[in-house]
Amino acid sequence: MARTKQTARKSTRRRPSAAAVPSTSTPQSSPRRSPRVPRTAPPSEKDGEAPQAHKKRRNRPGTVALREIRKYQKSCNLLIPAAPFIRTVREISFQYSPSIARWQAEALVALQEAAEDYIVQLFEEAMLCAIHAKRVTLMKKDFELARRIGGKGRPCMFGAEVSSIEWEFIDMNEQEEDIINRMHKLVGDKWALIAGRVPGRKAEEIERFWLMRNSDGFKGKRREKKRRQNS
Repeated sequence: MARTKQTARKSTRRRPSAAAVPSTSTPQSSPRRSPRVPRTAPPSEKDGEAPQAHKKRRNRPGTVALREIRKYQKSCNLLIPAAPFIRTVREISFQYSPSIARWQAEALVALQEAAEDYIVQLFEEAMLCAIHAKRVTLMKKDFELARRIGGKGRPCMFGAEVSSIEWEFIDMNEQEEDIINRMHKLVGDKWALIAGRVPGRKAEEIERFWLMRNSDGFKGKRREKKRRQNS
């Protein structure tokens, strides 16, 4: 066989397609996502847990009191509500004089101004008594001491001296007097409640008796009455 000369030819090698040749490399994975956390529903009243309220700002002790003091010192208005004060005035006036049925507005305003002025002065003097006792809290004994020192606040329904006729009208035996003393320690000046424990006595009689019992001439009048009974 005769020899033939072969010329070099550039061979074009075709790459196999991806579908034909299985790839050994790992496929590119998509970016991982964190697992979704289920949302928790807000606590409801049915679960028994109350929702947390916004915490209020807490003032230091005494700040609010000083603020109110400055506020009322600057104001010139009346502090007692008008309606309950007018009802109290009408009730007291009807108790002593039922014929008075109408009041002028100027008279009621004047009474309220006088009452508030008296109450403010009484509180000032009672506060001084509490400070003198090295206390901050006002007590009943502070008001009693302030009233006794100032000589005011004592109701003068029948004058400073009680006549013998009035004393005989509200005479009390020892049992009634003991009940009044014990009830007064429990309920104070609530004469209607005390009258419910003393049969046959009204609240006005018990109040008058208590005022005369605490008056200056009570013991002298009692001795004089006993002397008359013995003679």
